[in-house]
Amino acid sequence: IGGHGEPYIGGIPMSQLGEQTRNLMKGIRDGAQRVDGIVSNMKSFAREERRQAMR
Repeated sequence: IGGHGEPYIGGIPMSQLGEQTRNLMKGIRDGAQRVDGIVSNMKSFAREERRQAMR
């Protein structure tokens, strides 16, 4: 329990837990989408390199 009687979970006041969780989930989702884009671009690049090498 914090100084004002508000319970804390993992150092986060209970009143802010929902917002913090949403922010964390958004960050995870955004990061995963960036990684997906990077992997997709790398696959496309590798395919193009392979096509050029076969010529």
